Amino acid sequence: MRNHTQLWLMKRAAALAALAALTLTLTHAKGLDDEWAFAACEVAPNGTATFTRTFQAGTTYEIVADGDSDARNVDLELLNSSGQVIRSDRRAAKEARIVFRPSRTGTYTVRLKLASAYRNAICYVVFLNQDGGWQVPLTNALAAFEKHFAFAMRLDELGHTPRLVRMYGWVLRPGEETTMTVTGLSARRMMAVALGDNFARDIDLYVERGGRLLDYDEDYDATPICVFTGASGETKLTVDYVSGTGASLIFLGIYE
Repeated sequence: MRNHTQLWLMKRAAALAALAALTLTLTHAKGLDDEWAFAACEVAPNGTATFTRTFQAGTTYEIVADGDSDARNVDLELLNSSGQVIRSDRRAAKEARIVFRPSRTGTYTVRLKLASAYRNAICYVVFLNQDGGWQVPLTNALAAFEKHFAFAMRLDELGHTPRLVRMYGWVLRPGEETTMTVTGLSARRMMAVALGDNFARDIDLYVERGGRLLDYDEDYDATPICVFTGASGETKLTVDYVSGTGASLIFLGIYE
Protein backbone atom coordinates (compact mmCIF):
# COMPACT_ATOMS: atom_id res chain seq x y z
CA MET A 1 0.00 0.00 0.00
CA ARG A 2 1.37 3.44 -0.91
CA ASN A 3 2.14 5.94 1.82
CA HIS A 4 -0.45 8.72 1.71
CA THR A 5 1.06 10.78 4.55
CA GLN A 6 2.50 13.54 2.36
CA LEU A 7 -0.68 13.85 0.34
CA TRP A 8 -2.75 14.15 3.50
CA LEU A 9 -0.41 16.81 4.87
CA MET A 10 -0.64 18.75 1.66
CA LYS A 11 -4.44 18.66 1.67
CA ARG A 12 -4.57 19.75 5.28
CA ALA A 13 -2.02 22.53 4.82
CA ALA A 14 -3.77 23.89 1.74
CA ALA A 15 -7.15 23.93 3.48
CA LEU A 16 -5.69 25.68 6.52
CA ALA A 17 -3.91 28.23 4.36
CA ALA A 18 -7.03 29.02 2.38
CA LEU A 19 -9.16 29.46 5.47
CA ALA A 20 -6.50 31.49 7.29
CA ALA A 21 -5.92 33.86 4.37
CA LEU A 22 -9.60 34.38 3.74
CA THR A 23 -10.50 34.76 7.42
CA LEU A 24 -7.83 37.40 7.90
CA THR A 25 -8.79 39.19 4.69
CA LEU A 26 -12.51 39.31 5.38
CA THR A 27 -12.49 39.78 9.15
CA HIS A 28 -9.91 42.57 9.25
CA ALA A 29 -10.76 44.13 5.86
CA LYS A 30 -7.23 43.57 4.59
CA GLY A 31 -6.25 42.32 1.18
CA LEU A 32 -3.70 39.90 -0.17
CA ASP A 33 -0.65 41.91 -1.21
CA ASP A 34 -0.23 42.91 -4.87
CA GLU A 35 3.12 41.12 -5.09
CA TRP A 36 3.32 37.40 -4.29
CA ALA A 37 1.14 36.90 -1.27
CA PHE A 38 1.44 33.27 -0.25
CA ALA A 39 4.27 30.77 0.28
CA ALA A 40 4.38 27.28 1.76
CA CYS A 41 6.88 24.47 2.20
CA GLU A 42 7.65 21.51 4.43
CA VAL A 43 9.78 22.31 7.49
CA ALA A 44 11.45 19.90 9.92
CA PRO A 45 11.13 20.42 13.71
CA ASN A 46 13.48 23.24 14.76
CA GLY A 47 14.13 23.92 11.07
CA THR A 48 13.70 27.19 9.19
CA ALA A 49 12.39 28.42 5.85
CA THR A 50 13.31 31.78 4.34
CA PHE A 51 11.44 33.90 1.81
CA THR A 52 12.97 37.00 0.23
CA ARG A 53 10.83 39.66 -1.42
CA THR A 54 10.40 43.39 -1.98
CA PHE A 55 8.37 45.60 0.33
CA GLN A 56 7.15 49.02 -0.80
CA ALA A 57 7.78 52.20 1.20
CA GLY A 58 4.72 53.64 2.94
CA THR A 59 2.71 50.41 2.76
CA THR A 60 1.66 48.66 5.95
CA TYR A 61 2.10 44.90 5.71
CA GLU A 62 0.86 42.19 8.00
CA ILE A 63 2.83 38.94 7.69
CA VAL A 64 1.15 35.87 9.15
CA ALA A 65 2.77 32.43 9.53
CA ASP A 66 1.21 29.15 10.62
CA GLY A 67 1.43 25.43 9.95
CA ASP A 68 -0.59 22.24 9.72
CA SER A 69 -1.74 20.30 12.78
CA ASP A 70 1.74 18.82 13.35
CA ALA A 71 3.12 22.32 14.06
CA ARG A 72 3.06 23.40 17.70
CA ASN A 73 5.09 26.62 17.78
CA VAL A 74 5.93 28.79 14.77
CA ASP A 75 8.25 31.80 15.10
CA LEU A 76 8.63 34.59 12.57
CA GLU A 77 11.45 37.08 11.93
CA LEU A 78 11.96 39.90 9.43
CA LEU A 79 15.54 40.70 8.39
CA ASN A 80 16.83 43.72 6.48
CA SER A 81 19.37 43.56 3.64
CA SER A 82 22.20 43.56 6.22
CA GLY A 83 20.84 40.44 7.90
CA GLN A 84 19.64 42.26 11.03
CA VAL A 85 16.39 41.14 12.64
CA ILE A 86 14.15 44.22 12.69
CA ARG A 87 10.82 42.60 13.62
CA SER A 88 10.00 39.29 15.25
CA ASP A 89 7.29 37.22 16.86
CA ARG A 90 8.75 34.46 19.02
CA ARG A 91 5.75 33.84 21.22
CA ALA A 92 5.01 30.25 22.19
CA ALA A 93 2.11 30.00 19.76
CA LYS A 94 1.25 28.15 16.58
CA GLU A 95 0.51 31.37 14.70
CA ALA A 96 3.00 34.22 14.40
CA ARG A 97 2.47 37.64 12.91
CA ILE A 98 4.43 40.81 12.22
CA VAL A 99 3.20 44.27 11.20
CA PHE A 100 5.73 46.23 9.17
CA ARG A 101 5.67 49.62 7.39
CA PRO A 102 9.03 50.27 5.65
CA SER A 103 10.24 53.84 5.27
CA ARG A 104 11.95 52.94 1.99
CA THR A 105 11.37 50.36 -0.70
CA GLY A 106 13.76 47.43 -0.40
CA THR A 107 14.35 43.70 -0.26
CA TYR A 108 13.80 41.93 3.05
CA THR A 109 13.96 38.32 4.19
CA VAL A 110 11.17 36.64 6.10
CA ARG A 111 12.40 33.73 8.22
CA LEU A 112 9.96 31.17 9.57
CA LYS A 113 11.11 28.75 12.27
CA LEU A 114 9.24 25.64 13.30
CA ALA A 115 10.29 25.97 16.94
CA SER A 116 8.26 22.98 18.10
CA ALA A 117 6.40 20.25 16.23
CA TYR A 118 5.30 16.66 16.47
CA ARG A 119 7.01 15.90 13.14
CA ASN A 120 7.70 17.61 9.81
CA ALA A 121 4.96 20.12 9.08
CA ILE A 122 3.87 22.10 6.05
CA CYS A 123 4.12 25.73 7.09
CA TYR A 124 2.94 28.79 5.23
CA VAL A 125 3.28 32.55 5.18
CA VAL A 126 0.57 34.98 4.04
CA PHE A 127 1.35 38.61 3.14
CA LEU A 128 -1.52 41.03 3.75
CA ASN A 129 -1.71 44.67 2.72
CA GLN A 130 -3.43 46.88 5.28
CA ASP A 131 -3.67 49.73 2.77
CA GLY A 132 -5.38 47.85 -0.03
CA GLY A 133 -4.53 44.65 -1.85
CA TRP A 134 -6.82 42.02 -3.30
CA GLN A 135 -10.08 40.98 -1.68
CA VAL A 136 -10.35 37.35 -2.80
CA PRO A 137 -13.78 35.69 -2.56
CA LEU A 138 -13.90 32.40 -0.70
CA THR A 139 -15.09 30.51 -3.77
CA ASN A 140 -12.07 31.68 -5.79
CA ALA A 141 -9.56 30.61 -3.14
CA LEU A 142 -11.17 27.22 -2.65
CA ALA A 143 -11.29 26.62 -6.42
CA ALA A 144 -7.55 27.29 -6.76
CA PHE A 145 -6.67 25.03 -3.82
CA GLU A 146 -9.02 22.25 -4.89
CA LYS A 147 -7.32 22.09 -8.29
CA HIS A 148 -4.00 21.42 -6.56
CA PHE A 149 -5.70 18.72 -4.48
CA ALA A 150 -7.01 17.08 -7.64
CA PHE A 151 -3.60 17.28 -9.32
CA ALA A 152 -1.86 15.67 -6.34
CA MET A 153 -4.50 12.96 -6.19
CA ARG A 154 -4.00 12.15 -9.87
CA LEU A 155 -0.27 11.77 -9.26
CA ASP A 156 -0.99 9.51 -6.32
CA GLU A 157 -3.29 7.35 -8.43
CA LEU A 158 -0.46 6.93 -10.93
CA GLY A 159 1.74 5.51 -8.18
CA HIS A 160 3.70 8.61 -7.21
CA THR A 161 2.87 10.10 -3.81
CA PRO A 162 3.90 13.73 -4.25
CA ARG A 163 5.87 15.73 -1.72
CA LEU A 164 5.14 19.44 -1.74
CA VAL A 165 8.51 21.21 -1.90
CA ARG A 166 7.31 24.79 -2.35
CA MET A 167 4.12 26.64 -3.15
CA TYR A 168 3.66 30.31 -4.04
CA GLY A 169 0.54 32.32 -4.75
CA TRP A 170 -0.34 35.57 -6.52
CA VAL A 171 -3.34 37.42 -7.87
CA LEU A 172 -2.67 38.19 -11.54
CA ARG A 173 -4.67 39.96 -14.23
CA PRO A 174 -4.93 38.53 -17.75
CA GLY A 175 -1.79 39.52 -19.67
CA GLU A 176 0.37 39.75 -16.54
CA GLU A 177 3.30 37.50 -15.67
CA THR A 178 5.49 37.04 -12.63
CA THR A 179 8.82 35.30 -12.00
CA MET A 180 9.77 33.52 -8.80
CA THR A 181 13.44 32.81 -8.09
CA VAL A 182 13.82 29.67 -5.98
CA THR A 183 17.02 28.42 -4.34
CA GLY A 184 17.96 25.33 -2.35
CA LEU A 185 16.13 22.70 -4.38
CA SER A 186 17.55 19.20 -4.06
CA ALA A 187 19.13 17.64 -7.15
CA ARG A 188 16.12 15.46 -7.81
CA ARG A 189 13.44 15.29 -10.43
CA MET A 190 10.88 18.03 -9.83
CA MET A 191 7.49 18.84 -11.27
CA ALA A 192 6.07 22.37 -11.29
CA VAL A 193 2.41 23.10 -11.98
CA ALA A 194 0.53 26.43 -12.03
CA LEU A 195 -3.19 26.33 -11.31
CA GLY A 196 -5.61 29.22 -10.93
CA ASP A 197 -9.19 29.73 -9.88
CA ASN A 198 -12.12 29.47 -12.29
CA PHE A 199 -11.36 32.82 -13.98
CA ALA A 200 -8.18 31.46 -15.58
CA ARG A 201 -8.42 30.09 -19.13
CA ASP A 202 -4.80 29.95 -20.34
CA ILE A 203 -1.65 29.94 -18.18
CA ASP A 204 1.88 29.31 -19.46
CA LEU A 205 4.88 28.24 -17.40
CA TYR A 206 8.64 28.51 -17.97
CA VAL A 207 11.54 27.09 -15.92
CA GLU A 208 15.10 28.32 -16.46
CA ARG A 209 18.46 28.24 -14.75
CA GLY A 210 21.60 30.17 -15.63
CA GLY A 211 19.91 31.68 -18.68
CA ARG A 212 19.02 28.21 -20.05
CA LEU A 213 15.41 27.16 -20.50
CA LEU A 214 14.89 23.81 -18.76
CA ASP A 215 11.27 23.25 -19.71
CA TYR A 216 8.17 25.18 -20.71
CA ASP A 217 4.45 24.65 -21.29
CA GLU A 218 2.64 26.98 -23.71
CA ASP A 219 -0.36 24.76 -24.42
CA TYR A 220 -3.75 26.47 -24.43
CA ASP A 221 -4.96 25.39 -21.02
CA ALA A 222 -4.89 26.55 -17.41
CA THR A 223 -2.77 23.65 -16.13
CA PRO A 224 0.81 24.16 -17.33
CA ILE A 225 3.25 21.48 -16.12
CA CYS A 226 7.06 21.54 -16.31
CA VAL A 227 9.49 18.78 -15.34
CA PHE A 228 13.08 19.56 -14.40
CA THR A 229 15.96 18.57 -12.13
CA GLY A 230 16.43 20.68 -9.00
CA ALA A 231 19.68 22.39 -7.97
CA SER A 232 20.92 24.36 -4.98
CA GLY A 233 21.47 27.49 -7.09
CA GLU A 234 18.84 29.83 -8.51
CA THR A 235 15.96 28.38 -10.52
CA LYS A 236 13.56 30.86 -12.11
CA LEU A 237 9.94 29.93 -12.69
CA THR A 238 7.81 32.33 -14.71
CA VAL A 239 4.01 32.18 -14.62
CA ASP A 240 2.31 33.94 -17.55
CA TYR A 241 -1.43 34.49 -17.16
CA VAL A 242 -2.23 34.62 -20.86
CA SER A 243 -6.01 34.88 -20.83
CA GLY A 244 -9.05 34.62 -18.61
CA THR A 245 -12.27 36.33 -17.62
CA GLY A 246 -10.76 38.36 -14.77
CA ALA A 247 -8.07 38.59 -12.12
CA SER A 248 -7.20 35.09 -10.91
CA LEU A 249 -5.67 33.67 -7.74
CA ILE A 250 -2.88 31.45 -9.12
CA PHE A 251 -0.78 28.98 -7.14
CA LEU A 252 2.53 27.57 -8.33
CA GLY A 253 3.32 24.21 -6.74
CA ILE A 254 6.70 22.50 -6.92
CA TYR A 255 6.54 18.77 -6.19
CA GLU A 256 9.21 16.12 -5.76
